[in-house]
Amino acid sequence: MKKILSLTLLFCLIALNSCENEGFPSEAENILFGSFAGHCFGNCFNAFQVDSSKVQSHDAEGHFTFDQYEFQPTRTLDKAAFTEARAIVKGIPSELIDSKIESYGCPDCADQGGYFVFFETDGSRQMVIIDTADTNDQSEDIIRFKNNIRDFIDKYRDQ
Repeated sequence: MKKILSLTLLFCLIALNSCENEGFPSEAENILFGSFAGHCFGNCFNAFQVDSSKVQSHDAEGHFTFDQYEFQPTRTLDKAAFTEARAIVKGIPSELIDSKIESYGCPDCADQGGYFVFFETDGSRQMVIIDTADTNDQSEDIIRFKNNIRDFIDKYRDQ
């Protein structure tokens, strides 16, 4: 009886884990996440592009705008960073993927910057930006996700 219960529990866990973010193209070529600030001095932008084998970084100084942005890798991070970046990608809340909302809070409205994620679904590019402050329109999942981005940037920004 214990074996049957254990096997049943194992199969349930596998089934639940395999359903995580089914709509998200985790193997897509262009998955970017990072932080930005419109007007600042120094390192105003950190982008990380994750693919199936590596994570690359793009750091920019000075004024930054998304409408003129094109990813330009400045370095390739190590295997540990890749593992952490893939975990962030796989942990994108489904509400960010399924929603048409493009902005949570008021990113960079008070020169506080923000976090972003770019991804493609069904051939269309989607960008979501998130305020650095915890706002009422951010669920616990969104707050956890942006905190994971923040922690990754803090760890790998200068490596």
